[in-house]
Amino acid sequence: MNPRIKGAQINVKSQIKQEIVLDYQSFNFTPQVIQITFTTEENPTMTRLSVPLPFTLNKYMVWRSYDITGYKQNWKRAKPNMVKIGYRNINAKFIKSPSDLNRFFDSSLVDVTPTLNPKRKTKYGSSFLLPDGQEYFIRLHLDSQRIKIMAAPTGNANKSRAEWAV
Repeated sequence: MNPRIKGAQINVKSQIKQEIVLDYQSFNFTPQVIQITFTTEENPTMTRLSVPLPFTLNKYMVWRSYDITGYKQNWKRAKPNMVKIGYRNINAKFIKSPSDLNRFFDSSLVDVTPTLNPKRKTKYGSSFLLPDGQEYFIRLHLDSQRIKIMAAPTGNANKSRAEWAV
């Protein structure tokens, strides 16, 4: 169905699917919204619908690798600016073991689980750069069914961007 053709219609109890492919050429934190205008038989006046487009930062993240000592030193400096989300359930279809997480982080995770670990949580850390030139450190805590994610910006990095990253 071509939405520009006047009189185009969708039959009752049917649907159409319109795929929209976007390729962002630059880094932009401004939410992008498309406007869809339509009418229905029940409401012949034009109705406008605003649809925010999904946007994820992962396209722009450049992952960095650290050894455990380097990560811990940098995390300690960045930690006062930390943003965290509470525990979320782990989808067992994607993550069967803690080491499966590394595929989502370009193999840059470093295991920072302490030797003495009475709570039996696995802990990982990593960092990434965004096009704003700032480095962001992340920390992941996992138990058998849940994950907690924390992010900490460095330098003059925007704390809201760290919130968006987690």
